[in-house]
Amino acid sequence: MNDFLFALIIAAYITSGIFIVLWMEENYFDAKYGRESSKKWSVWRVLIWPFLLPFACPKIRKAKKQKAEETRQWWAEKERKGRIESVEIPDTVTKIEKYAYQDYDNLKHLFIPASVRKIDPEAFPCENLVLEVAPDNPTYEMRSGHLVTKKDNVLVIGTPKEPIPNTVAEIGELAFICSDELEEVIIPDSVKKIGDDAFCACANLTKVVIPNSVIEIGSGAFDECTSLTEVHLPVSLRKLGLAFDEGPYEGRDIYVHFTDPAQCQVEMLNDDDESTGWPANWNDRLFVPKGSCQAFEKAEPWCGFETIQEFE
Repeated sequence: MNDFLFALIIAAYITSGIFIVLWMEENYFDAKYGRESSKKWSVWRVLIWPFLLPFACPKIRKAKKQKAEETRQWWAEKERKGRIESVEIPDTVTKIEKYAYQDYDNLKHLFIPASVRKIDPEAFPCENLVLEVAPDNPTYEMRSGHLVTKKDNVLVIGTPKEPIPNTVAEIGELAFICSDELEEVIIPDSVKKIGDDAFCACANLTKVVIPNSVIEIGSGAFDECTSLTEVHLPVSLRKLGLAFDEGPYEGRDIYVHFTDPAQCQVEMLNDDDESTGWPANWNDRLFVPKGSCQAFEKAEPWCGFETIQEFE
């Protein structure tokens, strides 16, 4: 009986120690010493937990109070940013990083000085923002509401409210990402390349006109465009990424306007890639010029389409 009672006391001691040490680690030790370093001492803490309580409890109270204050300050700063409607970037800034203004939900106007040389396309919120660039900025300028590089004519940040200017040579990476107002896009024949994720997640995009000047369409360019049911690949196309993944559930009609599948280099998936497939969904339908169906049925990765039909 005495042995059983002793074993019960030891079990209760160790069990209590485990729960108390887990509580102490979550609230203090992990934050102070790092999770991996803290784990190394877990067994010892279980054995000596009564001696740790007087030391740890005040520290935990202090850490919780500090965390609560940091959370309060974070929310206060977020609310402050959310009330700002206009920003003039200081002329000492040379680069605008990704998500730099993501919490500025009501931002209506932003002035970019001449000092800025690099802008991440995801630096600003997408909706209702009017950009203004200093006339003497050597890198960027505004063209019909779109932010464009002066030297290479790359459209960096687009607006769904204005047509793409016919002076643009490339639609840059993420240029129109998440533009829910975008319903129709007519790409001018000055454009030679559509960058990665250029129109990604434009949920209401129903029509896109790609001219015969385009030779490259990047990966994810029209990914998650769930309202886009028909796409025409121009005869000029030479390189195609995984541009049309995750489209409408009922599938898309993809029209290819070149007769030789070998002319276009298509990005292939690795064996361990978990994406849905070729540059399209499994239920997309491929339409090819009359007389070229057999060539596409034999060519990788075009042969992956379950439906391949010819059109006039």
